[in-house]
Amino acid sequence: MCLEEEAPAASIRSFTRVTELEPDSYVGWMNLGSSLLATKRFKEAVKANEKALSLGPDDAVANSQLGLSHYYLHHPGATPQDQGRQRWKGCKPFLNTVTSDE
Repeated sequence: MCLEEEAPAASIRSFTRVTELEPDSYVGWMNLGSSLLATKRFKEAVKANEKALSLGPDDAVANSQLGLSHYYLHHPGATPQDQGRQRWKGCKPFLNTVTSDE
């Protein structure tokens, strides 16, 4: 991979070309997302990883790269703490009705 040779611009060009030639290659989109993430082009990385996940929804690397991109963009809900707070918000009315006497 070009990125290992510290040539992120070449890596982005290469994987962009891969996605042009093989638009249904989730590996191409995932690698493009990885290259964009490594160069701090987070908004573009989000798009590339979302495309990868539309083609290979169970890919762990694309999922984690997407999460990292959102985290670095400071999107709400991107951190595990944000996600935990969101889950508990729905439980609050129920938790407020529970007493220790039951």
